[in-house]
Amino acid sequence: MNERAGAPGRPRLDPRLLLWLGGASLGAVFLLALGCATRNAPQGEWRKASLGATFRNHRPKNPEELSWPEEEPGAEVATTIQGSPAYLAGWRAGDRISNLAGRPVLSACQLERQIAALAIGERVAVEVLREGAAKPESMEIEPIDGAAVFDRLCREGRADACAELGRLTIVSSTTPAEVDAALALYEQACQGGDPSGCSELAGHLVEREGEPAAGRAAEIAKRGCDGGFPSACAHLGLLYATGDGVERDDARATALYEIACDGGDPAGCYNVGLNYEKRRGVPRNDARSLLGYVHGCEGGYPQACTNLGYLYDRGIGVVANPERAAKLYERACAGDACTAGDPIGCANFGAFLRDGRGVAQDLPRAAKMFEEACARQVAAACNNLGILVEPDDPRRASELYRKACRFGSPAGCANAGVEESKQGAPPV
Repeated sequence: MNERAGAPGRPRLDPRLLLWLGGASLGAVFLLALGCATRNAPQGEWRKASLGATFRNHRPKNPEELSWPEEEPGAEVATTIQGSPAYLAGWRAGDRISNLAGRPVLSACQLERQIAALAIGERVAVEVLREGAAKPESMEIEPIDGAAVFDRLCREGRADACAELGRLTIVSSTTPAEVDAALALYEQACQGGDPSGCSELAGHLVEREGEPAAGRAAEIAKRGCDGGFPSACAHLGLLYATGDGVERDDARATALYEIACDGGDPAGCYNVGLNYEKRRGVPRNDARSLLGYVHGCEGGYPQACTNLGYLYDRGIGVVANPERAAKLYERACAGDACTAGDPIGCANFGAFLRDGRGVAQDLPRAAKMFEEACARQVAAACNNLGILVEPDDPRRASELYRKACRFGSPAGCANAGVEESKQGAPPV
């Protein structure tokens, strides 16, 4: 039986920080001011190319007509820092970056990698499709040394520059002390009135245990949300959904997720889909759930792709389509260069590959999908992998069944008992 994601989704932090947090998954827009860092060993100095802008995956302008996410959504501007190259080039929220240095821009994540490869001070060709324009505008833009420029602007009292310097610091951090320095910059930005700084700070506080941290996170997230920053609303929605630092209120959480989703936050969109599907604070609404998952998947949130695949798998709110379901599970499993894939998506795609449903049967690849999901503690995947390998490797199958049982699979427990009985050992 295929599964879907069911836990509230969190906005995403920069992947570098995920290592420090032990794999937590907080979210926001993709941050394209994160270029390539270079350190001078003798002085310990570092330089980082920046355009001074944040980006998100592009969203079509008629969402009510949408039921299938674009595989190559492209990237659009979310915010710019006053005085930065992006700002001076006239970029505004909603402008779509269609080409950088002669390469088409397929997603915000891919654009982030392209910008990371740029050299500071060397002008590069860009094509920008202004919101409402019929064709792109060609221009050149010159990446700056973001660490130096935003440090100076932050010292001059520019709150948005402090937030950007915090993001640059996080990306280059190698120690908890450097992370703390970034959080201090976010705090400075938030106190100075920059909602993105409030959102970044709230996201980190959400990950810290204890009522004081949760209460502080709610206060900071509300400030960012009231300031119009979408991911801050998603953070605050998560706190209301879990009752951390505030009284649990699913209806309030859903309303906050909707604000976040409307602003382009993919974690917010995933949670909109989940809450309307699960009746969390709102009546069930399959159409609203579908659109939430579409926007979340298109925005790069793998769990949204898994759940959208489940809707197509089961024909919930849409005509059942196994080919689309298989494609969405595969997309969820793959993730991208910025986001780890969803293991439940891997497990479900493995089942489709095993059965030849919606995709050509491929048992070796199915085993690979099950193995990947089992390694990330998806119980059904461990059990399914055990069934695949049992004819050739009963001992390994028995180990997989026991693992599935430990992770909570009743079928895994039953299969482990059968295998143990065959081998003359007491059942688990």
